[in-house]
Amino acid sequence: MDHQREALLHLTQLWRGIATREQAIQTLIDDLKRMQRANRGSPDAPPQPVPIILPTRPDRWTPSNLQLHAAIIPNGSFTWATATQGEHRCPTIR
Repeated sequence: MDHQREALLHLTQLWRGIATREQAIQTLIDDLKRMQRANRGSPDAPPQPVPIILPTRPDRWTPSNLQLHAAIIPNGSFTWATATQGEHRCPTIR
């Protein structure tokens, strides 16, 4: 996780043209404070979350309609992502 945080801080530095890591951190803190104080609908307010609408479960699973996030059996915990090892081992059509 540390390397990801450092990579994001470095990208912030590059994107904003900031000289040091500490300045990048300070600009992010300032952004957070500004978002927390902002009124709803203002340009500084964080965007409202948009709910993800999941596709309906098919009556029968086929290789063309697999939903990696979905449980294979309704209300189960074994997903297609686990079963196919992230689509590396997809089932064949019979």
